[in-house]
Amino acid sequence: MSAFSHVKSDAIADFTGTVTGFNSQGSTTTIVATNLVRPSDWNSAHNFFQTISGNTAGTSTASGTNLIIGGLNGIEVSHSTAAGAATLWIQKQVQDGFYPAAVFEEAVVGQHGQATWHFQPMRRLEPFKFDRLVIPIFFSNASNSSGSGTLSFWFGLYSQSGSTLSMLHSISSTQAVTMSGTAGSFSLFGGSRDLTIPWTSTIDEGGYWAGIASRSTTGGANMTISQWFASQPNSNHSGIFGVASNATNQALLGQGYYSASSTDVPASVAFSQIRGTASLAQRVPVFYFQSGTV
Repeated sequence: MSAFSHVKSDAIADFTGTVTGFNSQGSTTTIVATNLVRPSDWNSAHNFFQTISGNTAGTSTASGTNLIIGGLNGIEVSHSTAAGAATLWIQKQVQDGFYPAAVFEEAVVGQHGQATWHFQPMRRLEPFKFDRLVIPIFFSNASNSSGSGTLSFWFGLYSQSGSTLSMLHSISSTQAVTMSGTAGSFSLFGGSRDLTIPWTSTIDEGGYWAGIASRSTTGGANMTISQWFASQPNSNHSGIFGVASNATNQALLGQGYYSASSTDVPASVAFSQIRGTASLAQRVPVFYFQSGTV
């Protein structure tokens, strides 16, 4: 709520009765004191009149002495003061975490290829915060197979700049395991697991793309490390019906494989460098951002 008033306080007493003043012809005249603007008028609150236009709802005009500002439909309003100035902040509520649609779909395990970058568009996002990136994986080993293995993940968050994806944020992680068959430490890694990468940040509203690459090495003949993919049709996407197919045909803009494998997060990737016709391009890696302890 905002009150409109004069900040100067005038201590001079109000005139009472009548006073002598000048009229429009410059002649003296008698004026009733209450018809003048007196110190008490300057010290009181004053009316305002406000008009809004454009994409509005409700009334378009307001008047009075107080302006109340509120937020609806997830909009947060806050206020701060510093050095004698006041600032009104208006923003959307920051959500906890982000869960792509693929998280809720039927999933299968597999591997997109060593250090092969897969890109997928993320739906237009509300602002969200997180303290970890979660990538579901599947780990298995034979009871009579001992050895060690490592699993590395690279993840980049991208925005569109013309016909190119430009990297905004990135993170990487390498996990190492050593075990004897399915005994001992296998109980900490075996089966379907959530690989978590500590990462604390807040992402503004906008449209983004995710790029994911992984690489695994295993020292045991029967040790396997796999990702989880959304179980989309396992067939090639061939582009528009009635039009010759091209490797860069993408079912969704920016969904598919980067044409070069890399263990570095690419700073930029042109849409023309993303191959969308391979069958696994449809099976997007599952990931999500989480905020808070589970």
